Amino acid sequence: MGSDEIVFVREKRRKRDSPEQAFTAQEPENLNRRAQLVRVPTRPTLVRVPNRPARFPTIWPEELTAETLAAFLDFPTTRELCKAIARGEAPPPTSFRRAQGATQCLWHKAAVLKFVAARHAAAGI
Repeated sequence: MGSDEIVFVREKRRKRDSPEQAFTAQEPENLNRRAQLVRVPTRPTLVRVPNRPARFPTIWPEELTAETLAAFLDFPTTRELCKAIARGEAPPPTSFRRAQGATQCLWHKAAVLKFVAARHAAAGI
């Protein structure tokens, strides 16, 4: 190789994050089990998810809050939903919004249905 030639070297590929690294749920001491702090890959900060019972609406909306997603996926509380997301057994949030002075996690119903269908296909059902 001559000294005038330009050589491009490709960087090593990064390892993909496992579901546990992409989404975590923490229970800080000062919240006294009233909420979980959720870290998701699309936001640089933690999002507080209050621990509430699942809420069953009369009509399922296209955007689900944590309470409605917990009911949709048959979890008794949002705490159990967050634990399932951290284990990769439930889908992470697809979006966020500001509501009542706080950031709220949202899930698009189509993304949730796709996640559930993929989980069942992987199980051979």
